[in-house]
This record gives sequence, structure tokens and C-alpha cells, in this order.
Amino acid sequence: MDEMVDMDVDDNCKVVIRAATRSSKEDVDRSSELGQMCVVAGDQIHVEPGFVRGHGTLAESGLLIATVGGVVDRVNKLVSVRPLVSRYTPEIGDVVIGRVVEVSQNRWKLDVDARQEAVLMLSAMNLPGGVQRRRTYEDELNMRSLIKEGDLISAEVQELKQDGGIALHTRSMKYGRLSEGQLVRVKSALIKRQKKRFQILPCEIHAIFGNNGYIWLSEEEPRKELEEPGKNTKTPKTSLAGRRRISRLRNSILILNEMSMTIHAQTIMDVYTTSEQAGLSEFEVLRQNVREQLLERVRNRRNH
Repeated sequence: MDEMVDMDVDDNCKVVIRAATRSSKEDVDRSSELGQMCVVAGDQIHVEPGFVRGHGTLAESGLLIATVGGVVDRVNKLVSVRPLVSRYTPEIGDVVIGRVVEVSQNRWKLDVDARQEAVLMLSAMNLPGGVQRRRTYEDELNMRSLIKEGDLISAEVQELKQDGGIALHTRSMKYGRLSEGQLVRVKSALIKRQKKRFQILPCEIHAIFGNNGYIWLSEEEPRKELEEPGKNTKTPKTSLAGRRRISRLRNSILILNEMSMTIHAQTIMDVYTTSEQAGLSEFEVLRQNVREQLLERVRNRRNH
């Protein structure tokens, strides 16, 4: 049942605000236990003296109040709140995963869940074999043989344009086209910012944590270079055991996303391992009654 909260604004005006439901508050409490602190609008954020107010906050009478629901970000003394429900806001150096939506003259356009489509120029990517040379007209004609519409690729944000455009590059050998794996989409605000975006999880599954909320899971290490036009190299197929591990990881990530918990390797493996120890199959993990019990076990495990 909703609670009603009275807030005096001045002597002549009184505003009545409907508070968040108990269930919403419980979800926030769960998320703060397993990751960064999550808040709803109106919550007080605990800060140290000399703090600097950032986006999504309001300073009043020495207190810092959240003006949006989201995850509290702290960088030195700067305190801000990243909204949980919003489009991805890119920063230079971010690792992103995108799907190609258009191939045009000397560029690819990608959907990275931002307000605008990102652009990957032909000159901003490695040619097959890592060859370093000037791009030619023949390279433009062969663009679809390298990356075509619908392909998934990993890349890095190189530049942010004044009009909000996003320029990507894949010059490092760790970036490129992704295949034989599973894409999981979550809220970008829940992805923990960390230096290591390419990881091998303890269950021997390779993971790429895109800052834009796209997570790539694969049994084999993602291919690090493009194939030459006309050359057909077979990609190793994912084994049945690998698919089952990927499926359990994917469902563990979806639970964290639904409960608005911070997503990184540690929290994912906490849910993954606990579900295994409970004898749950990959598919039982997502059942409503099982999910509540599973999260309770994860909390107890972390407390001990």
C-alpha cells in the first residue's frame, strides 16, 4: 500500500507527495547490499564534509538529496546520481558493443543504445591481417565483406562531436566483430565502471562488459581480427556444456538487472555459484519464487 508523505514548502502552500511503495524500497535495499548504493528521488545521500554536488542531486541545508532514481556515483568528492532508466551517455575511452544498422560510403553506423547512432569510419579500423596502409576505393567496395548489417562488433569511443555524434575506432586487436556467443542487454547505469572490460570468468566463459549496457558472453575468446574478403575461416562452435554455462550466466545477469543491482563479474558469479549450489537448472533461476530465495542465499553468503 502506498504511503502519503506531507512536505511543507512554505506558509501558504503544502505539497503532498506520494512516496515509493514498500516493494520499491525493498528492491533498492537489495541493490545497495550487493553493489553500489541505489536511491530513489527524495532520498538523502550520505556524504562527507566538503562534498561537491553532481548531476541528479540537490544540496539543501547541508544535506545532499537525490532528484532522480538511480545509482550513486562517487569520484573523489564529486557525488552524482546516474538514472537507472535512460539512454547511454558515452564518454571518451568507453568500450561499447554495437549492432551495425547501416553501411554507407567509407563508414558503418551502429546502434549502441545512445541518443544517436555511433559512426565507425573505415580509416578508424584495422584491415584484415593488421595491415597498415592508406584505404583505397577497393576497400570501400569490400566493406560489406568485412562487416555487414546486423553484425555485432566491439569498439572504443574515440571522439564525441559537438552535435552529440559518437566516433568509434577498432584499431586495437582486441576489438572487432563478435560471433558464436550471447548478447545480454541491461541498464547501462548498472554496469560498474572498471578498467578491465574484457574478462575470463571463473566458469571459463569470456565476457565483454560494454559501458553501454551490452554484455557479450562466449566460450571462445572473441576473434581479434577480420577475415580477408573471400576467405572463409570456420569459427569454432560453442559446446553444449558451454551453452549451458552461458545460459546460466545470462539468467544471472537478468536477475541483477531486474532487481537494479550493480553488474560486474563478482555479483554475476555470486548469483551463478549460488544457483549451482542450490541445485537449480539454468531455466529455474528466473522463476519468481526461486529468484527471491536465490537472492536471499546470495546475501547470506556474502555476510558470512
